[in-house]
Amino acid sequence: MVARGFVAAAVVVSGVLSAPAPAAADIRVDRADMVIGPLVVTGHAPPRATVTLDLGFETIVVESDRHGRFAWIGDETPLSCLVIVGRGLERVRVPVGACHAGPSITDYGSSGDPTSGSRIRLRPPR
Repeated sequence: MVARGFVAAAVVVSGVLSAPAPAAADIRVDRADMVIGPLVVTGHAPPRATVTLDLGFETIVVESDRHGRFAWIGDETPLSCLVIVGRGLERVRVPVGACHAGPSITDYGSSGDPTSGSRIRLRPPR
C-alpha cells in the first residue's frame, strides 16, 4: 500500500517538473524618455525584427540590427506620454520619462488664433 502512494507521488512530481516554461518576452525597452528634448526610445528585440512604436497619433516602424538593438529619436510627443512598442502580436506599454503631454486635440488653437497651439504632423505609414 505504501509503494502505490510513492509511485503516484513520483508521477505528479515528474509532471510538474516537465511543464513548459513561460516564453520570454521578445521585446525589451531600455529607454523611453524626453530628458534631452526629443523622444528617445531604445531597446532589444530579436535580430533583424520589425518593431513598431505607436505614439497615439502616429506609428513609426524601425528594424533591430543584427544584435537585436533598436533605437529611434524624434521630435514627436506622445499625446498620453505612453509609447506602445510592438512586434507581431506582442505589445509593451511604456511610460515616457520627462514627458509633458500637450492639451487634448480639441484644445489646440482654442484662442481663436489659427497660429496658436501646437500642430500634430500626421505622416502616412512608411
